[in-house]
Amino acid sequence: MSKLHALFAEYTASSRASLLSTARKSAAEALLALRTLKEGGENELLSAVIAAALGADGELSDAELDFMSELFSKEFSREHLSCLAERFKNEKMRAATDHVVDSLDKKGKRALCTLCLCIMASDREVTDTENAYLLRLME
Repeated sequence: MSKLHALFAEYTASSRASLLSTARKSAAEALLALRTLKEGGENELLSAVIAAALGADGELSDAELDFMSELFSKEFSREHLSCLAERFKNEKMRAATDHVVDSLDKKGKRALCTLCLCIMASDREVTDTENAYLLRLME
């Protein structure tokens, strides 16, 4: 467990450029892995996992909002991402995203977890609830 906390601390201390680079690579790998589950629906699956990660602590920080916009080269409104994250705060939706992640091979699962960690660490903090969500995904 202390290795995971050290990993989380490493990501929160990483530069924005490093987090973006890692997140872009992980997003590409995750999309390839998700395509094996639902070809043509991989973007929806990725969006669901990201939304659940954004909603994990119940708060969308300015840094996370900016990071998402930069990561996907698209301007996201706070309302849009907050509404998306809100849909994935309940247990039923989190269980669905857990199922998606659990259906992936080890490489795909690692890519999705790394992407979520980059997004969560973009505000220089991984909260206890974000930590719990990440641990749940990694199981």
